[in-house]
Amino acid sequence: MRRTLLRVFLAIVVLCGGWYGYKYFEAMYSNDLERVLAAWGFDPLHPPGALRLGSLYAVDGDGHLRIVCEADDQMIEGKVIEDPVANQLIERTQAGNFSLQSDIDDALQTSITVAISV
Repeated sequence: MRRTLLRVFLAIVVLCGGWYGYKYFEAMYSNDLERVLAAWGFDPLHPPGALRLGSLYAVDGDGHLRIVCEADDQMIEGKVIEDPVANQLIERTQAGNFSLQSDIDDALQTSITVAISV
């Protein structure tokens, strides 16, 4: 009788430990946002690394995209307008001058003026 109770107790402990471990690792490695969106009925897409402009894609049941008809450069030539702001920001960043020298000069000038007047 004692052995039977011990076996039942150990089986319950092992099952509870396994369930706890499963839930722990499931929570650790799952994407919470994706789970919440799926619970609300939103099926998120998983696009490939780069979508080709003008191409047609089919979405499978898992949300992954498969290319159906790929557009080549001749098809999209003259239809794409690039935003000049991105290039302007890059050019400003590359051509910008960042100087700390004037701040250091002002600080030195102030400290020399204070030292002379004292």
